[in-house]
Amino acid sequence: MSSQLYYCINVPVLNMFREPVHRSEIVSQALFAESVDVITEDGDSGGWMKIRTLADNYEGWVDKSGICSIPEEESSNIIKINRLSAHVYDVKDTIYGPMMTLPFGVRLVAEGGFDEKGNGRWVPVILPDGRRAYVQRGDVSTGEQKVHRSEDVCQLSLSFLGIPYTWGGRSSFGFDCSGFVQMLYREMGIYIPRDSQQQFLWEGLKEASIHDINEAGLVFFGNGPNAIKHVGLHLGNGTFIHTCAVTENAPYVRISSLSDLEWNGSGYYPYVALKNLLH
Repeated sequence: MSSQLYYCINVPVLNMFREPVHRSEIVSQALFAESVDVITEDGDSGGWMKIRTLADNYEGWVDKSGICSIPEEESSNIIKINRLSAHVYDVKDTIYGPMMTLPFGVRLVAEGGFDEKGNGRWVPVILPDGRRAYVQRGDVSTGEQKVHRSEDVCQLSLSFLGIPYTWGGRSSFGFDCSGFVQMLYREMGIYIPRDSQQQFLWEGLKEASIHDINEAGLVFFGNGPNAIKHVGLHLGNGTFIHTCAVTENAPYVRISSLSDLEWNGSGYYPYVALKNLLH
């Protein structure tokens, strides 16, 4: 009996498009080693697949060369990239250059397990397509390690200051606003929807006043509850961290204040609500 195949991403970051053409709007991204469902293939060109990301059930068209299929196997030896980016090598040496560079949070399978207290410089990993590769120990940590809520995730968010705004971005190579907060919540072990409107409606949040908003709560902006256009992570004292391309001439991850002209209700994206986690 043949084993069941599953599909995953085999390039560092794979753009997901609205239509199966490269000039179509980017709707999201899938990251290296993420599992996906294949919905359909484009029969005309044969170069496209429509996929659904399992982490957030988001759909889009991708270049099929960025997808690989392998027998479904579960592993407990998961490690993750803990730097903004990390090189992956095909030999245990840096002199030949990396085979690829992966963004923060990407999960890999450590061949033979992983000891965070180990002393060896190189950690052998198995890539989704079965190749063996190597990462440096200082670039990875235990895959299931989560940050604690409130001040820990707020502190983590500061690591991404200055990373460029990227439409549809979900990686430390470039985020959009909802992709940024989705990543931060994932690091707490909380999986929230992909888009800011979906996040606003997500049942795991409850509305709060400015006096009751917690650190790591979310701040939403738009033209009303049914027209949410922007989201950021609350840091405390009315400040929030976010990324946006069309305000303040600052198209990168940065800190703003709810008292700033752009964000006090009269700016490009009017303020709508603050929301805390229910639990």
